[in-house]
Amino acid sequence: MPKSSAHCCQKGARWYCPAAEDHAIRLEEGDMLLLPRWQQHKLCSSSDVAAVDIAEVAARSGSDLWDSSRPLAGIRVLKHQPDAPNPPDVQVLAMMFRADHAYQDNLANCMPSIFHLSAADVEFVSLITVVREFVATHIECRANGYAAAGHRMAEMILIELLRSIVAKRPEGTTGWLNGLGSPAISAAMTALHLEPRRRWTLNELADVSGLARPQFSFHFSRVVGQSPMSYVQSVRLQWAADEIMRGAAIKAVADEMGYSTPFGFRKAFVREYGVPPGRWRMDRSAAS
Repeated sequence: MPKSSAHCCQKGARWYCPAAEDHAIRLEEGDMLLLPRWQQHKLCSSSDVAAVDIAEVAARSGSDLWDSSRPLAGIRVLKHQPDAPNPPDVQVLAMMFRADHAYQDNLANCMPSIFHLSAADVEFVSLITVVREFVATHIECRANGYAAAGHRMAEMILIELLRSIVAKRPEGTTGWLNGLGSPAISAAMTALHLEPRRRWTLNELADVSGLARPQFSFHFSRVVGQSPMSYVQSVRLQWAADEIMRGAAIKAVADEMGYSTPFGFRKAFVREYGVPPGRWRMDRSAAS
């Protein structure tokens, strides 16, 4: 499944060097970094040092890496002792997030490839402190419920990072994340996402928002960057893509969405994702 990751520099400073970029980012103590789209990278004390594969670090630490079959067993402590006379003492809290294909793709497309939040701009330090202390306290004993609790704490940090991205988006940018900043648009979007299979009309969404239909349509298009009904179509197709990935029959999904023939559904799906639903499922399954 698609992955995003976040890093919080807890102690010391280090460099983040993405393989696909031509520049490195220096992280000071307390800084945070969110990578909405997974990309190969190295974490180092100097941008010119040779990288050590994380699998090797994990082996030295006596820890397994992420096990996709056990999504709540992902709390790990990895220790790496560089081959240097006086290696820097650096501690990093790292988190990986997985979500349904279509929804995470839609979220990632609204965000920068790398989001760097300096320590001075982190407004949820107390939450990070709680998570760090929780991991330090429970990683050895692994008491009942520690994995589930850690999972929820990581989700809370992700939510705070997303809120920071929305707050720092340049004036005039569009995207569905922008809609969350408008109470009226947010109300309509929330209702739509709660019932993606419903055949929403423009009047119904306007009623939920509390705005008149023309006002709602204009405001939605200006803030989100697409018309309300175009957004409805995208959300419904996201739901369909998710169902298909779960193993649902394509014809059954087409029927559920109200298409009279699978061909009509296939045409809409190709317009949204570029490939037919069957091919899309095969490609995503192979990439997981």
